[in-house]
Amino acid sequence: MPTKPPLTGWAYWKEKWETYVGDRDLELAIRKQLREESYGSELASIRHVRLAAVERPGWVQVYEFQIETKTKEKTPVLLFGLAHDDGRKQTKVRLFPTEEARKMQFDQWSEGLITRKRRERGRIEWALLSFFALIMGVCLLGILLR
Repeated sequence: MPTKPPLTGWAYWKEKWETYVGDRDLELAIRKQLREESYGSELASIRHVRLAAVERPGWVQVYEFQIETKTKEKTPVLLFGLAHDDGRKQTKVRLFPTEEARKMQFDQWSEGLITRKRRERGRIEWALLSFFALIMGVCLLGILLR
């Protein structure tokens, strides 16, 4: 079976960021749940972990994430996960086959918590980002042509 060539440059850092969990205890709790539900936990790729809700003063946190793994039969599967982390107690992790099922559990766990607003960037934001990128490009070009 051919192996993938190693990632270089931007692709390397993009992959690193997408698979970055940032909390060892959270990662261990997710892998434990994968083992309990009979999925391959060692080769599982935990992706797009993000804090989705928090309770003041920050003890209770709810994280969303995706997992690319395989079943016992070696069939690839994409799971959607949710972790309820109370810094004073144990982390609860749930895995779902669809985003809709995860959203239902998220609505229960995030009731009364501060949630992240989910919205797309508007035209103004994209225009400002594009203008900033243009300015940065011109500055870099100026530095290179010195």
